[in-house]
Amino acid sequence: MIHPAACIHHLACIDETVTIGRHSRIWQFASVVRRASIGEACSVASCVIIDGARIGNRCTVGHGAFVGPGTAIEDDVFVGPNVTVCNDAWPRTNKDDFDMTGLLDGSIVTVRIMRGASIGAGAVVLPGVTIGMNAMVAAGSTVTRTVPHDFLWRRDGTAERIDADAPMCRMRRA
Repeated sequence: MIHPAACIHHLACIDETVTIGRHSRIWQFASVVRRASIGEACSVASCVIIDGARIGNRCTVGHGAFVGPGTAIEDDVFVGPNVTVCNDAWPRTNKDDFDMTGLLDGSIVTVRIMRGASIGAGAVVLPGVTIGMNAMVAAGSTVTRTVPHDFLWRRDGTAERIDADAPMCRMRRA
């Protein structure tokens, strides 16, 4: 069901099995398919593919991101441009032992991204990972294991606690 107050660009691909909440915006060339669920007040940028994933309220999914079946994203999550969330630890063309039904009905979760987390541009999140509440993932990194709440996952595969009292510089000048 698509809420009447959702805004769907006429060039987006939305199939009849999805749920999109009130005031969510789906931009051009985005695809939302196979029982995907998007909460309220979300923004899904152009060229995004959301395939069977569950996305909470007030989330942002950046241009060109792929969020596949088995992904559960909680409220207030930022997914940067060109992020890839993987669901298959041993990808092969042969799909024996791959439970697509479980991934699509939500009974199998391969990646969980918890409330308030942020994932930087171009990151790859491997299956079996949970990204904790308010955690951050560095742009261009590959997340190979769970990131605890309030930790920063670095490109070198290490994690460190985010100092909530440290000054944050959001805009860097060249």
